[in-house]
Amino acid sequence: LGVGRPPEGMDPADYLLSDFLSEEMNIIGEAVKKASDGIGIILKDGFVKAMNKINRTKNQSKKEEKIND
Repeated sequence: LGVGRPPEGMDPADYLLSDFLSEEMNIIGEAVKKASDGIGIILKDGFVKAMNKINRTKNQSKKEEKIND
């Protein structure tokens, strides 16, 4: 999760410490959910399976999912 670059002329510290925009809140919520899911998988199945499940693309086939599980 990155914060990007501040608009020209804005102090980077002010940009970094400013509140998130409303449209950014959904992205943050999804990232927190994904991180939480990942922790559960790590505890249950280990790091490799967690990485395979969490980093899986939406277009990956069901066959590939079974191979990675």
